Amino acid sequence: MRRATLAAVALALAGCAGMQHAMDHYTGIEPVEVQMPDDRYRVFDKPADGRMMVTSSIGSAAGQGFGSGMMLGMVDTTPPLPHFQAAAEAHLAATGRAQCRITQGYIVIKPQFEFRYTCDPSALALPPRAIPPTSAQPGR
Repeated sequence: MRRATLAAVALALAGCAGMQHAMDHYTGIEPVEVQMPDDRYRVFDKPADGRMMVTSSIGSAAGQGFGSGMMLGMVDTTPPLPHFQAAAEAHLAATGRAQCRITQGYIVIKPQFEFRYTCDPSALALPPRAIPPTSAQPGR
């Protein structure tokens, strides 16, 4: 029982840290909507820092939370990182920065991912991500 309590506390603190990170870095940034084949994403871009946060649309995030809640949290309904990275790459292309490359991507707090990018052509980059077909995804 004690281990379960410690695990729950650690999980809650991790969630708080992610929320604090989002607030510290993205407060005041106007999101830009990016329509992708699978969903509409919101992109909070900080070009001067070479970073952006990509989130599911408000409706999708609510649906993901509802789906996870219905399964008592045992099923992760957050779309995988490649979906968010594809939206980040589409945003870079749409804003005239198609030469920029994503160098890092990680979850901040579900369903928010942060991506670091560089516009230096000599930098190492993660491979571009294609969005897998979504017709088989539950809840879509």
